[in-house]
Amino acid sequence: MNNTQGITQTLQGHYKVGVVNAATEEIHWTHEGHNLVLNAGMDNLYNMSVADQLLYGICGTGTRPNNQFSGLSQISQSGNTVLLCNTSGNITNFSASFDVYPTLVQVGDMISCSLGQQLTVTSVNSNGVNLTVTPSYTFSSQSFAVYKTTQTGLQLEISRSNTYQPGLGSCGTTFTGSTAVHRRSYNFPVLVTNQSYNEVGVGWESSGPGNTFSRILLNTPLIVNAGFYLRLIYDLSATYASASTSGSISIGGWSNTNATQSVQTFLGSYVDVDGDSQNALAVLDPYFLTAGDGLYAGIFVSSNSSSLAPFGSAVDRSAVSGLGPQMSKATYTNGTYYCDRTGNTISGSSLLVNSFGFGVSGNLGYSAANTLGQAYCVVLNNSQSLLNTQTITLTFRTSWNRILG
Repeated sequence: MNNTQGITQTLQGHYKVGVVNAATEEIHWTHEGHNLVLNAGMDNLYNMSVADQLLYGICGTGTRPNNQFSGLSQISQSGNTVLLCNTSGNITNFSASFDVYPTLVQVGDMISCSLGQQLTVTSVNSNGVNLTVTPSYTFSSQSFAVYKTTQTGLQLEISRSNTYQPGLGSCGTTFTGSTAVHRRSYNFPVLVTNQSYNEVGVGWESSGPGNTFSRILLNTPLIVNAGFYLRLIYDLSATYASASTSGSISIGGWSNTNATQSVQTFLGSYVDVDGDSQNALAVLDPYFLTAGDGLYAGIFVSSNSSSLAPFGSAVDRSAVSGLGPQMSKATYTNGTYYCDRTGNTISGSSLLVNSFGFGVSGNLGYSAANTLGQAYCVVLNNSQSLLNTQTITLTFRTSWNRILG
């Protein structure tokens, strides 16, 4: 038997930068706003936890734009084809050069429409007025913006820092409803000469290309004088759907499989007040398979028929249940932004199945079926039989997206 279920999280970043007097520790905040999460950062969520995406603060002097707004120019869309239907504004040709970019639009860039649609470019037509995009929509005459999500880093990076400003309000994760906001505050070195900054960002490595999660272009230069230093605060919010969903579950060998499903205990990575990532229970992060202390991602099937608990809590379904060994993870394709993790039960015992899901199992009292370790649960409307000669394979898909800007 097999089955696939899905979970989605939405990401958005926010930054704040200021100048600190090294002698007095007084700070003057100068810029803040939202950032642009890059494709490389989106892809890296398959490899590392959400909290680990922002291990390093980055600063630089580049002035390359992150986006271009259309002004009076407009697009229409039919299916997967976009047409530049009005060229009277800022954008007259998708293939024209833009600042330091060889073309305004490249495969992998994104289009944000005035009515809220977000489109990923999959090809650019040589005529300069047509794009192939995903997903498919049909609309006419919207203003838009092109976001250069294909950037792989800052334009002119000069420094990275993992020197955190510790303490409440400076580092940590705040959980509010179904949203986790991860914060780190980074202190850069005290300057011996004056320095002007135009761009900042965050990433997951101390150096090297292609490891920048997000980039921010400051709207005005930030000048830091000798004897002062730059401080960057970065917040990354990750939001899950908090309401349960209902529908038919497709499982081979079973019929009448209507069910409800939801995230239960909110088990994601987080940042502590010292700025360190805590990943041991981060089974809702798409990268997670195992952690220290014998903890691992696993599935469960249970005879417990209790309704789903409210988001952030769980019903103990471990009294009569079957647990699986560690889940496996399917190969990832860049740009797809989803991860499939699969678990199996073992044969040898019969079970009347009323619910199933995944979570953290292993040591320290954690079980995918109990209240500590249960991260996601599906409750069937009708009981199903699992014989002692049968196993069940469950594949859970975690997808993620971003809010541009």
